[in-house]
Amino acid sequence: MRHRSFRDGGSEDYAKGIVCYDRIEPEAALILLDAKQIVEARTIARCCLENLYWIVGLAEDGDNFVEQMAG
Repeated sequence: MRHRSFRDGGSEDYAKGIVCYDRIEPEAALILLDAKQIVEARTIARCCLENLYWIVGLAEDGDNFVEQMAG
């Protein structure tokens, strides 16, 4: 599968999607904690950290990072 180039918005589209999820996930984790669903809250917290990794990778390497992760 060929990814769009950075100039075509390929990496930028990935980043926008990640940021959208990252705005929702912390609130969801808190709701789950209030409901005593600890495992589920920890899973979402881990996803937030993974999203941070993706955002930094996209900011630093753009399409090159996408290609590496798509493997």
